[in-house]
Amino acid sequence: MEKRYFTLNTTLIWIMVVISLILTIVGTLAIIKQWQLVSGQWIAGLVLLVLAWVVIVIDMNRNDIFNKKFWILSMLIIPSLTSILYLIQRKKLIYLGKEFGHKAD
Repeated sequence: MEKRYFTLNTTLIWIMVVISLILTIVGTLAIIKQWQLVSGQWIAGLVLLVLAWVVIVIDMNRNDIFNKKFWILSMLIIPSLTSILYLIQRKKLIYLGKEFGHKAD
């Protein structure tokens, strides 16, 4: 099986995930502290998070990764943290998926 890459640049995915995490945290603080005119950051952060999440889930489905069900379930439970951890572990997960021969878990 040939090696498949992200549809978008990996650096762009990292930027999307980090910015969405920052905007979501700042937006959540704005809602808690009742700051004026900052809740738009929360919405922008969530939109970026959903876009990054969709790209990462597509990447998970296109590649033979180790423990695919675990990663997709984790993306549903804690999407921000799982997105970052998946991007860090991506090459290792693809290697383990090929090593142990798991097909589309």
